[in-house]
Amino acid sequence: MNGETRVTVDAQEPAETDPTRFSVIFRLFPPADRVGRRYFVCTLLGERKALVMASAFHERDHPGEHIYDVIEVRSLGQGSPEGNDLVDRMEW
Repeated sequence: MNGETRVTVDAQEPAETDPTRFSVIFRLFPPADRVGRRYFVCTLLGERKALVMASAFHERDHPGEHIYDVIEVRSLGQGSPEGNDLVDRMEW
């Protein structure tokens, strides 16, 4: 292989058997008066999936408010989706 080193990384977290709810908060650019924008996500695939879902939804629905930083990705415990939680229908 011509001296090349290949590394394989499995970035997917193991799937849970029960969905977990997450709170995801972004700091926006340009800075707004509020602290940031919060999304609630329910997923089987962990905090990385929750972060991706929240950022994709934000960029689609708020194209002028760019994400500057991630303030928080926090588990709210296991449970079914509530109210306006973001979900990926393909997981279910």
